[in-house]
Amino acid sequence: MQEKLTALTPALYDYLAAHNPPPDPVLRDLAAETAALGSISRMQIAVEQGALLTFLARLLGARRAVEIGAFTGYSAISLAAWLPDGRLLCCDLNDGWTAIARRYFARAGLAERITLRIAPAIEGAPAPRLRPGGVIGFDNVLWGGSVADPADRSDDTVASTAGAAF
Repeated sequence: MQEKLTALTPALYDYLAAHNPPPDPVLRDLAAETAALGSISRMQIAVEQGALLTFLARLLGARRAVEIGAFTGYSAISLAAWLPDGRLLCCDLNDGWTAIARRYFARAGLAERITLRIAPAIEGAPAPRLRPGGVIGFDNVLWGGSVADPADRSDDTVASTAGAAF
């Protein structure tokens, strides 16, 4: 099967980026502000992941979504922008990062469609239901490839391994 894999080299990534539309100005500015936070900014999804979320929301005709872990809001904006007359519920534990998210929700004109709760998901999004044909997505379950390293028993890798059961 490995012969079917295509390595994502810097040159190939540059090619793909050049042949896709750039993110809108709000998302571009949000990505820049998040990058200025330093190494923690790696928690933000990539531009391509945002585009995939937008595509999936449109393809599924989603009207409601739940996001666990909003960080600075890039993925929330990517989702909410394509929920026609829909609502997005976000839960996060960090009021500092989500303060950035709130500013960009407003700038994107989405503040009325996004409910942001500062609470653990178990409290902030009690008993969310999945409609027939709905989708659940998980991010970071491969933890940069660390889940394949049996010697890596760090808390983050172990947590990602537990979340990778699908």
